[in-house]
Amino acid sequence: MDTIQKEKNIALIKDVLRNYLLEKGFR
Repeated sequence: MDTIQKEKNIALIKDVLRNYLLEKGFR
């Protein structure tokens, strides 16, 4: 797997998780 693609995927997952937690009202 390409390293750059992997880092993009990780960044995307972190972003999705952060948005999910914010929607849940988790601080």
